[in-house]
Amino acid sequence: MLKANITAMKAHDEAARSSLSIVISRYQELKTNGSGKEVTDLDVLKIVQKFFKELDEERDSYAAAGRPEQASVIAL
Repeated sequence: MLKANITAMKAHDEAARSSLSIVISRYQELKTNGSGKEVTDLDVLKIVQKFFKELDEERDSYAAAGRPEQASVIAL
């Protein structure tokens, strides 16, 4: 993930960089939450699935508010 984030930065791909940064941040939060539990691939998958769900909800909110230009920006 970190390598992909660096590649997105070098390519000036703000959408990819922003998305990757959010997922990396949530991973770091889970890793350092003090539970002592090792972060598994399943945990990372859950982070990504939750992020996609939040994007879907945000896109739907823009569409429902009559703002199709903002909704179209949030493409999955």
